[in-house]
Amino acid sequence: MEERRRYPRITVEGITGRMLCAEKAKVINISLGGMAIEISKRLEINREYSLKLESKEDRFDFRGRVVWASLVGSLKGHGGDIIPVYHAGLKFIDLFDDKAKRLIEFIERHRSGESRFEDRIEGLRFKVKSLEGVLLDYPRNYKVKIISLGGMLIELPEALEINRVFPMEIVIPGGPKIELTGRVASCFQNEKIKEFYDIGIEFIDMRSEDRERLAEFLKSLEI
Repeated sequence: MEERRRYPRITVEGITGRMLCAEKAKVINISLGGMAIEISKRLEINREYSLKLESKEDRFDFRGRVVWASLVGSLKGHGGDIIPVYHAGLKFIDLFDDKAKRLIEFIERHRSGESRFEDRIEGLRFKVKSLEGVLLDYPRNYKVKIISLGGMLIELPEALEINRVFPMEIVIPGGPKIELTGRVASCFQNEKIKEFYDIGIEFIDMRSEDRERLAEFLKSLEI
């Protein structure tokens, strides 16, 4: 934080960005057509996600679209906060012949031996074992409120965990995108608009050419 404050901080309007977020979920069951998961984040119906099924031995990448989602309960976190529990169903959308074959092989390696037949084209849905879970990647747009060469304050409709690191982009109107890696340094609920959070981001990695572009943009705002 002290490092970031060495640079002049400038309030801006009309600057936006994107960050690649990831949420880990538990696989309830899986078939060739889709899977059911348990997750602590509400998923939007019809939204597409990049998915990674992971185990100690291998990984399978694909895409899925949310077809249903429901709140099924809640858990108490380590700090006493309430964590929601959602179940959601995703339909696979990019499984062509070769990828479908690989998915069948992946399921075969990890299924628990228990299965439940359902009257649908996809047929058998299997419970799985020895999986570390599924990782859902998705982009999240944000608004930049304050920025410097060392970091920025952004606005999001959700809280982010302190010290989490994200690949990020800053979109300068009329200019190229600035790519960086940012760390969440602070997160506070907006006092005026409770549905949003003010999140402090520390820049921890940025290419020299992107840093030069950002420096030129900030200099232009001081004129």
